[in-house]
Amino acid sequence: MIPADELERLAELVAAKVLERIGAPQPKVPAFVSARDVQAALGCSKSAAYRHLRFAAGRPMGTRKMLRVSTVTWARYAARTFDK
Repeated sequence: MIPADELERLAELVAAKVLERIGAPQPKVPAFVSARDVQAALGCSKSAAYRHLRFAAGRPMGTRKMLRVSTVTWARYAARTFDK
């Protein structure tokens, strides 16, 4: 059995390929979500936005890299966290 996240990714790839073949314009969706995007969406502080991104990415506190997650990763995290 294929995990749901892999099926979702596969569906996105197939949809993009179909749109490409029929010549339809692909929707312009940002590939990554940044702390600024999280702040705007949730109306939270910068530190809270980074905390949400860390949890979404599965990174430990104190990691010193650019912190962004894919839109798919963010959507899954948001659904788990905010849709209760």
